[in-house]
Amino acid sequence: MNNPIWDFIQLSNMVFPQLHIEIGLVNNVLDSFYLFVDDQVEAPMEEERCSRNSYIVADVALTRATEKLNEWKEVDANNLDGYRDEVSRLKSEMGAMNEIERAEARNEIAEIQQEIQSLVQKKILKTM
Repeated sequence: MNNPIWDFIQLSNMVFPQLHIEIGLVNNVLDSFYLFVDDQVEAPMEEERCSRNSYIVADVALTRATEKLNEWKEVDANNLDGYRDEVSRLKSEMGAMNEIERAEARNEIAEIQQEIQSLVQKKILKTM
């Protein structure tokens, strides 16, 4: 039983994981301290513990929703502005168009407005 598991690694080449040991010890002490405070000093009621957990879950959900909204603003908001500008341009140019061109412009405006609705709906879904 005195034989090493890996005899090809010399003991002088081993590195003790000092940082990991220290972090683990401090985490254990902090966890024990928080448990002691909860149980002995504060003794929170079940409603308070449930409330704490609900707060943590809500905070995480808010963070994720904010990230999704920021992602939408970076990507899709620019597309939305471009579509709205295109609709404005087409509407302003419709006065100088003949009847066939107006019909084509109306169809294009309808398609663009569907894209706008799609992007707005995507924003609403991302924030939920």
